[in-house]
Amino acid sequence: MLDINRIRKNKDEVAAALAKRGVEIDFTELLELDDARKKAIFEAEQMKAERNQTSKKIPKLKKAGLDASETLKKMKELSNSIKDLEASKNVYIDKVRAIMEVLPNIPDDDVQQGGPDCNEVISTWGEKPEFDFEVKNHVDICEYLGLIDYKRGAKVAGNGFWLYRGDGAILEWALLNYFIEEHRKDGYEFILPPHILTGECGYTAGQFPKFADDVFHLKEEEDKGRTQFLLPTSETALINVHRDEIIPETELPRKYFSYTPCYRK
Repeated sequence: MLDINRIRKNKDEVAAALAKRGVEIDFTELLELDDARKKAIFEAEQMKAERNQTSKKIPKLKKAGLDASETLKKMKELSNSIKDLEASKNVYIDKVRAIMEVLPNIPDDDVQQGGPDCNEVISTWGEKPEFDFEVKNHVDICEYLGLIDYKRGAKVAGNGFWLYRGDGAILEWALLNYFIEEHRKDGYEFILPPHILTGECGYTAGQFPKFADDVFHLKEEEDKGRTQFLLPTSETALINVHRDEIIPETELPRKYFSYTPCYRK
């Protein structure tokens, strides 16, 4: 998430940087909401200070045998006003967060403006091969060799799914074993995470709210007040392994790798 203070101090610069990614934004509403949030906090703190001073008068009035009803009334009014300001503050916080969450990261200064058509080739390696035969695409090759059964994959799971068969399944399994052994040689720890994650994992991984509609959500657990979803890729889980933890620098780096299905719409 971008730093709102950076936006406040350099809103034109940030807006120009985001425009490189095709995001046109006017920060006026965002900054007005943040100003309202600050104002609500300030006024609430002022009233809390006044309430504290007023509460100190009550014992003195009672000790002196004087009527404290007006002071108690004022205390109640201040408490209600503070409650209203706290509620307003939370509304402003939610609105600010809703805007901030959908803003992408700022690209590097040397990134070209525009979409893929504007990409600049920095360097190339090797030579593009030329063949003296007709080149087939991977679907034709897999079907010819019986590696993947697209027709029956679609039958059992729907369009876009497939079945690895025979040597195709063996090759897939061999690639996974190779992947595991090579990473272990490099000092990575193999992790098999759960395939069902809490909603907080999506936000921590930076995938929500932008890609929230791309995953399969489970029915909300009303009694626990949380939502869950099927993980769209294994790093969504790995990123959250040490969420809310402070790791001593002497224990860094932590090197993990994982393999999971990727459940995406």
